Amino acid sequence: MRSRVARDFLEALAADLLRRHDPALAPFTAALAGLDPGTPQPARGAAPGLAALGNLGPLLASAMGDPAMVTATRAAAPLLDWYRIYQGAGMDPALAEGMLAGQVVGQAGIFGAERFRAGLFLLGPGIHYPLHTHAAAEVYYGLAGRLTLRHGLDGAAFDVTPGGYSVTPPHRLHSLTTGERPVLLAYLWAGEVDAPIWVWENQPGRGRQRVNWARQPDGSWARARVEPVGPEAMREAGA
Repeated sequence: MRSRVARDFLEALAADLLRRHDPALAPFTAALAGLDPGTPQPARGAAPGLAALGNLGPLLASAMGDPAMVTATRAAAPLLDWYRIYQGAGMDPALAEGMLAGQVVGQAGIFGAERFRAGLFLLGPGIHYPLHTHAAAEVYYGLAGRLTLRHGLDGAAFDVTPGGYSVTPPHRLHSLTTGERPVLLAYLWAGEVDAPIWVWENQPGRGRQRVNWARQPDGSWARARVEPVGPEAMREAGA
């Protein structure tokens, strides 16, 4: 059952993205079209103590957009092995507790893949995920709630709402914010999906620094090291 539901989710997402005729989506639709899921991975169950997972039921009930995608999401979401995206010390506890992922494709997913990740992303209300970068290209696809994104240090804010989507190129600096209500998204990552995430911080008296978060075997990220943000990092991030 899990494998059929996962395939339905991927097929619905691919079909809707193809209808957009957006060249920026081409790497993702090509990756979906070329995906050979193979044998399903063993289910592990949701991680314990995920209070934010209480938002999932109401989000699924209020999901809107492409009917096939909504139906596929409602079927897949309860079968995913949900986990906290950030683990361990060094992250704001409210942020760490309030952001969950459930992979359809990935090392914590129903199917595995080397250079591709797909699944669902749940953010609680009042979340601010600060400026960060990653080597993978990223798509967010709105299902329920309103997510506000900002690209670059001074980029204009824009929203992803149900049925809408965003594309973030590799290494592009960006931040995410939710309002009074939680948010549910589908997400796609393509490229260097296991390269570290760099979360940028401002430290009084020390200027801007970035924190390296390394991918863990369970799909989450753990704090590794800190370094100053230099000119090369600024250029790479499109800051």
